Amino acid sequence: MLAFHRSSTTPQTSPKVLEEEMEDIRGRLEMRVDQLSKLEVALMETFEKLDEVVRRVILQEKELNQREQTKLMWEIEDLEKEELSIEVKYHEKRLEIVKLRQDLRKKIFERQGRKDDQRSILTTLQSSNFATSYKQVNPRDEPSTPVSRNGSTVYTDVNSDDFVFAQWNLNPKEIEYDKSSKPIGSGAFGDVYRGRLRGKEVAVKKLVFQELDEATMSEFKKECAVMAKLRHPNIILFMGACIAVGNLSMVVELMPKGSVFDRLHDDKIKLGLMTRVLFAKDTALGMACLHGMTPPFLHLDLKSQNLLVDDNWTVKVSDFGLSQIKKVEKTVGKAGSPLYMAPEMLLDQGYNEKADVYSFGIVLWELYTHLEPYNKAFKSFDEMLEAVTKKGRRPDIPEDCPLKYKDLMQQCWNPDPQYRPSFAKIVSSHILDEIVIESTISPKNDIGRAFWKEKYLEKTIVDWKDFLISFSRSIGFEIPKDPEDIKMQCLKELIVRRSNQGKDEVHLEDFGKMLEWFGPLEKGNSILKRIETQLRSKGFYGDIETGDAEKLLNGKKTGSYLVRFSTRDPGCYAITVLSKVGALKHYRITHKAGGRYILGTSEYDSLEALIKAHKKDLHLKLPLGGSRYESMFIADEKKLASQGYMDQSQIKP
Repeated sequence: MLAFHRSSTTPQTSPKVLEEEMEDIRGRLEMRVDQLSKLEVALMETFEKLDEVVRRVILQEKELNQREQTKLMWEIEDLEKEELSIEVKYHEKRLEIVKLRQDLRKKIFERQGRKDDQRSILTTLQSSNFATSYKQVNPRDEPSTPVSRNGSTVYTDVNSDDFVFAQWNLNPKEIEYDKSSKPIGSGAFGDVYRGRLRGKEVAVKKLVFQELDEATMSEFKKECAVMAKLRHPNIILFMGACIAVGNLSMVVELMPKGSVFDRLHDDKIKLGLMTRVLFAKDTALGMACLHGMTPPFLHLDLKSQNLLVDDNWTVKVSDFGLSQIKKVEKTVGKAGSPLYMAPEMLLDQGYNEKADVYSFGIVLWELYTHLEPYNKAFKSFDEMLEAVTKKGRRPDIPEDCPLKYKDLMQQCWNPDPQYRPSFAKIVSSHILDEIVIESTISPKNDIGRAFWKEKYLEKTIVDWKDFLISFSRSIGFEIPKDPEDIKMQCLKELIVRRSNQGKDEVHLEDFGKMLEWFGPLEKGNSILKRIETQLRSKGFYGDIETGDAEKLLNGKKTGSYLVRFSTRDPGCYAITVLSKVGALKHYRITHKAGGRYILGTSEYDSLEALIKAHKKDLHLKLPLGGSRYESMFIADEKKLASQGYMDQSQIKP
């Protein structure tokens, strides 16, 4: 039998050698603690750099060109690699410290023998200050217990490092908000108020549940630690949480345009299908990031109210860090958002990330219809529960819903979770990118659709020069050597916008409108000729609002008129005229790419033919001059004349 005691024959190490060995261990331990401290500083600096770069991407996403965005994403990737490398080194040093402390204990035991071992160890470690140093970098030595911090009771986090905990744990005195004012948002788990954190305007969610048991609090803090590291353009920026008893709240960036729910149900705003599908794409990107974590970070309450919109109309997923709080309420199905919940959650069965995919399917339906899920079809929760879980009831899909959009919805809300696509698959399949393009460019312009899908599948804004090169090669026309060529100027007038940085950009939306007005797109430069011919027409003002048209004609002679694009439907036109009695009248001309021009029951092959046929009955006498197109053509004629192509005396001043 083995005996666990020192044998009388065991050779003894001399006290002098032991002291030297202990001194060597102390020196190495002190060096490792110092290295650990430096790694903490390096990690904090990396955090700050990452935050700064991500904020630049979030705040300037719509203004950055593709090259700048790519460069910033590479920078984020490099910083994340650096962060991971530092964390690996950090944990390596911690393990080395543990090993050295064990070695030191062994030497102390060996020197002191079996008597008073605990007292001598404690005295030795305290005198060398190693216990204090190690405790600072490794809070796992102590159990989680309530302690007093800044005058409030909080819980120490046994599963997070001190420097991470300090980053997101907020003193309630730092959060300024008026709880007496009207909340800017409300939900099952708390009200959201506008506030300030260290001088920055923020949104503060005061949680309903203020007293959590220790286990739930510990899990909630784990979620906060994860959220503190999350950086993605489509995930709300978590700025911290207050876990002081009575002040349990979360602080996130302020989203000025509110929620997707607010935008969809605002009668003053009419969101186009392209915008709504982009909302869906942003949501899928944010959720793919959450589910891509190890283990997957589940939302469990995905709905349009938890999708927030910033000033650039970018959607960000919010309210995803409350899974442990949600478990506190046993009737979460009734208290939460049952209309969006997967059947397995409603039945309180096992669920995984596919439950969020189901909710996304309901959000897709809501985005398309502008209606609340099921449109108030159920009178009670029990009726809804039976219909959804037992009868397989889902919201009614409108007949005009695009096939790809319909298929995606039905896949997402499949009753069997295993047949629902993951968010990663939804993103990688580019199904939403294709729907965005198809919702903007009609089937009549199939060449235009194919062009944008091939060249710019994931983009809705592209650089003008890059677009022109790709467009000319795709449909087969030569780019003129003269940068001021009139056909190029006409095309540019229709589809180019100037960014805040002064860059010329082409938006998918404008490209789609141009194709409806002057398409269908064909090989060659026929569409460029049609554009130039129309813009040269007398009295043509193009893309101006109804009110602007009225202001231009106000005070002019009766019979004055102008022709413009319809502001309601791409492809259609309108005539605004000052009638015989001096009243302004608007006449809508129905037209689609490749189709005829229709006014009432009359149809014509061209806009010019329609105007000629209705000059008398519409009192169209004087086409209004002074459009921006007219001044563009006059400048071009003057340039040509100066080059000897025309007699300058024939040019109007």
